[in-house]
Amino acid sequence: MYSAEPFTDGDVEVLKDCLLEYVQDENAKNVSTAVRAFGYLQDRSLVPLLRNLLEVRLRELSAASMGVGQLIVVLNDLGEQLFEHNFSAINIDENALNARRYLYKHGVNVPW
Repeated sequence: MYSAEPFTDGDVEVLKDCLLEYVQDENAKNVSTAVRAFGYLQDRSLVPLLRNLLEVRLRELSAASMGVGQLIVVLNDLGEQLFEHNFSAINIDENALNARRYLYKHGVNVPW
């Protein structure tokens, strides 16, 4: 249906406005899908917004990783030996890998 009647410029602007509103909603669940739609628009004016969104989401990931880090430390302190070296709060990748290895040893496979 859409290929028979391509979007007008007005349609594209309405869609863009809806997507902009959606990705800025803190409760939005499918932000990655909405962001992907921006790629199809090929609109460089979106770069500042997308850069800001990346900053916000990366901070969220980092904050969540601190929670994972605390769990690793507590489990390790309880004798579970989650890491071989000293724990580093800033080494998010290694912490995630250690957590995944630990869970895998206990029958849980967490994809990444």
